[in-house]
This record gives sequence, structure tokens and C-alpha cells, in this order.
Amino acid sequence: MKIAIIVSCFNRKAMTQRCLAQLYQQATEYTEHSFIFFIHDDASTDGTQEMIIRDFPNARLMRSQGGLYWCKSMHRAMEEATVKGEFDLYLMINDDVDFEDNALAIMLHSYKIASKPCAIVGATKKTLSSEVSYGGRTKEGQLIVPNKELQRCMWANWNCFLVDREVVNKVGIIDGKYQHSWGDFDYSFRMGKKDYPIYLATDYIGKCDNNCVEGTFRDKKLGKRKQLQKLFSPKGVPFYSYMRYHMRVQGKIGFLKYLYGYLSIIGYIVLGKTLK
Repeated sequence: MKIAIIVSCFNRKAMTQRCLAQLYQQATEYTEHSFIFFIHDDASTDGTQEMIIRDFPNARLMRSQGGLYWCKSMHRAMEEATVKGEFDLYLMINDDVDFEDNALAIMLHSYKIASKPCAIVGATKKTLSSEVSYGGRTKEGQLIVPNKELQRCMWANWNCFLVDREVVNKVGIIDGKYQHSWGDFDYSFRMGKKDYPIYLATDYIGKCDNNCVEGTFRDKKLGKRKQLQKLFSPKGVPFYSYMRYHMRVQGKIGFLKYLYGYLSIIGYIVLGKTLK
């Protein structure tokens, strides 16, 4: 099988290098599969691009002028992969995952036993505990714990997400109109509309800690004005992306929920309350 591994990166050179090295090493263990890495760098200034060219010369490196953030970067990389050739599988990853030595084996085995066009999402756990941090989620948004069996998911984080050619051909690629977040959940919704299932991989594929509250719109130490700036920024809850997602998933009802939720967040910040 031909497998495209799709990554976006920005200014975390050591983390990106570790992630790519782990997956490259695992990919060399397969003689029956061919792997091609498609990496989009969003104008890193810390030597990330130079490192990729030096250490991973066979990777397809794409570069932008900056400001694309995660979702738009993944859109460009996935678009490039679909243009360059007919791959059997597409593996989307986040470079902050510290992968287990058998992560690829777990993902490919899970896809094999699913034995149908689908997506497989890999679960990660926190570095200092066995608590699940990212992966597949129930309809209510609760994270699902791996139990050695395939489990059906409603939503999937793209920290490690494997999808096959039929799904990509019918559903398309990730929506590049989102700025940073929401694109992975949007894709889950679009798969559901086309009746393609998402399954949680049989075991954890690595470690990945949840994003820190410090420096975000939830950080009360920043002060209310700075919190609001962070809220409206691409890595916060940008107005257009949040509205687009809720309108797509729930229509007019989603818009009303979106408006209420957005105003509630602003209210909490203005009143100095703690945001969960």
C-alpha cells in the first residue's frame, strides 16, 4: 500500500524532529508498504525547515509565508498529497505526539480488522498519567479509552488519524476555511453524513499532553483586555471558524447555540470568572 503521512509544523524544531524520526524509523520496518511524508511548515524561524531538509531529505516540504495555523496548513499538505498521487491511506498527525514504537503497527492493524472503508483515530495519554488526552469521542464529546477492541467514535481529534482513499475521494480533504481548530471535528461530521465510520484504535499510540491554559484566553493572569484579544485570535475561538462549525453541524439551532456560547465566554471574561 502507498501511505501518505501528513504533518504541519511551526517553530518547535526539537518536537518536530522527534516526531518525524519516530515515524520514519517505524516506516522502515515495512517492506510491503511505501510511505511518503508531506510536511507543511508555516514560516518557522527556529531552523525547523533546515532540519527537515537535512534529516528527512525524501519528505515533500511545503512552505508558506506564515499565518496559516494548523487547519489551513493541514489543508495545503493534504491537498498536495492528493494531487501528487493515488495513495491508499492518509495518516494525519500532530507533531507534539511522542509516539510509541509500535504506533504505526497499531493503526494499520486496527484498519485491517475494520475491513471496510473508514477512519481510525489513535488515542494518546498524558505524559505523567494513564489518563486519555486526545483521540476518539462519543456523541457527547467524551473521550473514549482504548480497550484492545475497535470502538465506534462520533468525533475524532487529528493527533493521529488514518483515513483511506475511498473516504477521501467521497468526503474530500480537511476544510481549509477554518483558521486553526475545528477542522478535525468538521471532518468527523462530514464522514458521518456520508455514512463512513470512525473507529478508535485498539491501543494507545503515544503520549500527548493537553494544551496549557497559560497564555490563552482562559488565563486570568493576562487581564481582561488581553484575554479578549486571545479569544478572538486564530488560536483562540475566532468568530468565523466557530460560527462556521456550529452552522454546519446544527444549522440555525447551531448558530443560536454558538451565539449564546460566544457571548457567555465574553461575559465570563468581563466579569473575571474562571473559564473551564
